[in-house]
Amino acid sequence: MMLVVEKLEGISLKKCVNLPTLSQIGSKGFRNLRLVDLTEASPTTVENFIQGRNLNNVKWLCLKKCMIRKLPNDLFCWLQLQVLDLAQCQSLEKIPSSIGQLNALQELDLSRS
Repeated sequence: MMLVVEKLEGISLKKCVNLPTLSQIGSKGFRNLRLVDLTEASPTTVENFIQGRNLNNVKWLCLKKCMIRKLPNDLFCWLQLQVLDLAQCQSLEKIPSSIGQLNALQELDLSRS
């Protein structure tokens, strides 16, 4: 059974540690999603949420205080992303050049404090 959450415009998974894969949500399930807050979520949660998702309409993504070492590759397909908050991501090793694919990106927060 596929879950459809078509009308969902925002989701907060703050401090989520054990998010399973979301394969039960169909490919169109998140088509209206605009805001995603993964503040302090575990690297596994970040990867499981972003991986394989067609989240082209997301405009704001918060990964503040996440312990991720790298940005998930699928993130660079989010063509409407305008704000990417990576503040206090102390484990983040580098920002890949593919971030240039995010043509709509207006704000990138890399602050450490």
